[in-house]
Amino acid sequence: MIKHASIITLVSVIFLATILEADAQAVVTQPVAEVGKVDIIVEGNTYVPYFYAGRAEPSAGNSIRLIAIVPVGDERPTTYRWKVNNNYISTDDPVLQLKMPQVEERILVEVTALDSTNRPLGKGYEYVVVSIPRLIFYEDNALRGTAQVAIQDNIILIGEETAVKAEPYFAGVSAANMLNASWSSNVTLEQAEEDWRLIYIKSEEGKTNLNGQVNLKVSNPQNLNEYLSATFNVSL
Repeated sequence: MIKHASIITLVSVIFLATILEADAQAVVTQPVAEVGKVDIIVEGNTYVPYFYAGRAEPSAGNSIRLIAIVPVGDERPTTYRWKVNNNYISTDDPVLQLKMPQVEERILVEVTALDSTNRPLGKGYEYVVVSIPRLIFYEDNALRGTAQVAIQDNIILIGEETAVKAEPYFAGVSAANMLNASWSSNVTLEQAEEDWRLIYIKSEEGKTNLNGQVNLKVSNPQNLNEYLSATFNVSL
């Protein structure tokens, strides 16, 4: 009787082990949905001169454009869940526009691409660094246009006058029209009426030596972060 019970027990153990092994194989072979990587393109909506070959950089108080690039596959996302710092934004468009904060030096942008059942198809993140707008000076010529090599520290006056243009890199996209400018110098200047960025430095009759400094201060009444100043020297 004891021997018969032992046989039954052994058969039960073998049967149970077979079931567990089958379940384990089912778990192992069950396909697991993969979550791909989403790339994020950042486009700053800021001003750059026409000859600048780089990308406009984001700056405080100005808008940026974020584009989620999802790898090509059989399934396409229907919803994008963005997280900017700690704020969630959902949209059915892979493109998101928002305004850069006034104080942070960088922001963390995250995005999850979802299908129609809210299953994640891909995720990605990007740290967006906030650039500081700056003024850069260039010589300007009526025939050749604006020189593409910036004035470093000093410009030599050749002839009776030289034109100089200031370019406000990474200020608001409409900065060329909206900034208030104040030029000052201990040499003779004439500011162009049609464009605050352009001045004419004039030689003074009877003077063979000319040494001075030109200063420019600009401000944007709609963005307090855009208060800029820069200088360069003039010699003859």
